[in-house]
Amino acid sequence: MWQGRESSQIIETLLDTLLGMLRVDFAFARFKNPTNNLPIEVTRIAQAHNNSQTEAVANALEPWLNNASPGLPLVVPNP
Repeated sequence: MWQGRESSQIIETLLDTLLGMLRVDFAFARFKNPTNNLPIEVTRIAQAHNNSQTEAVANALEPWLNNASPGLPLVVPNP
């Protein structure tokens, strides 16, 4: 099913599926591009599937993604 697809297409489909199954406000993924090892970030937002907020969501999640501040409360502000 995924043969010949790019990594980002697989992640986008996964996030769309998770968004519908879990009924969450958003789904976010960060992974490294296997060809150039650069990070790729994908966001899906429940209300309108508006991906223009990927950077804002990534910035809000940064402390947890890098585990730089494990003592912070588990609350993410609405970007």
